[in-house]
Amino acid sequence: MAKIQWETDLQSALAQAKVQNKPVFLYIMNPPCPSCQEMERVTFLNGKVIEFINKNVVPLRIVAPESQNLVKEFNLKRTPMWLILGSDGVEHHRMLGFFAPEDLIPSMMLGIAKAHFDQGRFDEALSTLQKLFAEYPESEVIPEAIYLRGGCRFKSTHERKHLREIYEQLRAQYPSSAWTKRAYPYRIILMGD
Repeated sequence: MAKIQWETDLQSALAQAKVQNKPVFLYIMNPPCPSCQEMERVTFLNGKVIEFINKNVVPLRIVAPESQNLVKEFNLKRTPMWLILGSDGVEHHRMLGFFAPEDLIPSMMLGIAKAHFDQGRFDEALSTLQKLFAEYPESEVIPEAIYLRGGCRFKSTHERKHLREIYEQLRAQYPSSAWTKRAYPYRIILMGD
C-alpha cells in the first residue's frame, strides 16, 4: 500500500515545492492528541488522501514538541493544525482539528486554489476550483470556493459582473452562509458594469 511521502524539514520541503511547482502541506501534530491520532489512523491511511497528497502537494509533517521554532514561526497553538504554504513559505490557508478523508481533500483543494489566487495564478486557481465543484459538490467549503471563484474571475477579467454573480449564487444556494454575508455589498453592482 502506498504511503504519504512526508518531509520532516521545512527548508527541504520548500526546495522541493519550488522544483515541483507545488504548494507545501504543513501538518503539525502532537502524538498524545486524540484528534492527531485519528488523523494518523484514519485520514492519512485513506487511499484517496494518500494519492491526492502525493500528487498535489509537498507534504511536511511536524511533531509539535520537537519543532518549537516552527511552532513559533507559524503561531501554531493547537493540534492537529495544517497549512497550505507557497514554495516561498508564505501561508495561504490554515485549518484546525480532525478532518475525515472526505473533508480533508476538498479543504486542501480550496487551500491550493487560494495559494494560486494569492500568487496571481488565476487560471490554475479556477481549474482547481472547478475540480472541487465537480468532485465535492456537497462539501462545506463550497460557499468559500464560490466566493474565491468570483474573485478569480474578477481579477483575471476586471469585469465587476463576476462580483455580482458571487452574491447572486451564494444568496440562492447558501443564504445563511458567512460567505453570502461577505458578498452582500456586491448586490449593488449592475450586471453591465
